[in-house]
Amino acid sequence: MSRLYQARVGKVTSFHIETLGRSAREFDVVVSGPIGSAVPVRCYQTKTGKLQAEFTAREVGTHKVEVLHQAKHVSGSPFTCQAFDPDNVRIVDIPTTQGNVGEKVSFNGKLFLALLNSCATNFVTL
Repeated sequence: MSRLYQARVGKVTSFHIETLGRSAREFDVVVSGPIGSAVPVRCYQTKTGKLQAEFTAREVGTHKVEVLHQAKHVSGSPFTCQAFDPDNVRIVDIPTTQGNVGEKVSFNGKLFLALLNSCATNFVTL
């Protein structure tokens, strides 16, 4: 199975499953959002015989991905995938510094991330 670590909210995320010659009908893929809500999954068999699974995360946070063969979890399942939304990242309180376009500038600032309709503040060095 291909590794799946991150998903972008609102964009299709896909991964493939090696079926080892077994029928795609023997497999089930279940994805749950951060609060346990079901996320629709589309699965289809590729020309190379692999099972391709696709889903679109609608919420920021940890998604659980379960891959089952004949109702039993495959090795390593369930997996987790972190969904992120770069449109909800805000950098504020940026100090005025001297810098030139195209050059790196370092500063300490606040990074706000939208997490399940709330805001978490993290202090990071950018």
